[in-house]
Amino acid sequence: MANNYVVWFKDIDKEDGPTVGGKGANLGEMTKAGFPVPNGFVVTVSAYQTFVDAAHIRSKIEEALHGLDVADSRALDKAALKVQHIITRSDFPKDIARDIIHAYFTLSGGGGIKHALVAVRSSH
Repeated sequence: MANNYVVWFKDIDKEDGPTVGGKGANLGEMTKAGFPVPNGFVVTVSAYQTFVDAAHIRSKIEEALHGLDVADSRALDKAALKVQHIITRSDFPKDIARDIIHAYFTLSGGGGIKHALVAVRSSH
């Protein structure tokens, strides 16, 4: 994979699961098999890890999740909101943002007024 932060579906296969997640790997496999998958890309695990480390929030996230009872839906909701708060209030590395924005505008046909409609999914 040429890019560290963004990878196009057409460049992904099942071996890339650790880099792009299970859903991303499946989308790549389906694309290569000729299924009618809309054009798209995956933001890599490396992008997430780089963001978390650059923003110095890994320990804050771990603290928010420490000792969490996954059977307690209220506790899960509370922890999710706390992690969301940590992430959304953190500085995002410009190089990752640039790569994602570039990929999005490529998906949109190079820019202009028309913007591609996209679905954003997480993969774990």
